[in-house]
Amino acid sequence: MANTTCDCPAPSCNTTTPELPEAVIKVFTVDFKAPDITELMGPRFEEYKNGQVKIDVSVVSGFDTLFSEIENDARLGLGLFDVFITPPTIMGSVAPYNGFADLTTYIQENYLEEWLDIFPGY
Repeated sequence: MANTTCDCPAPSCNTTTPELPEAVIKVFTVDFKAPDITELMGPRFEEYKNGQVKIDVSVVSGFDTLFSEIENDARLGLGLFDVFITPPTIMGSVAPYNGFADLTTYIQENYLEEWLDIFPGY
């Protein structure tokens, strides 16, 4: 919490406002993987990043819905999510629409960098 001065008429009004994260990572997954993210990996990653990153998880029920939503997101170029936690079977349907970022160059250039900056999905 940060103390900030507000513009209200009170003579000495100090309010406490919550510190906002610098980044929000939007994760999309299926219900059976959700507890791993919402209860384990997400909070640990947020703690590791000292609250500067927030993990926002959206969950759907069933792989058919998950695959359909991922494909629609890629096909329409919406970019609604930063991370898809999904089995690799969807990759062939999404790759033609640039639905996944190619991390090859990043990995080659940052091989010895701090890999904990990459959100652990599976």
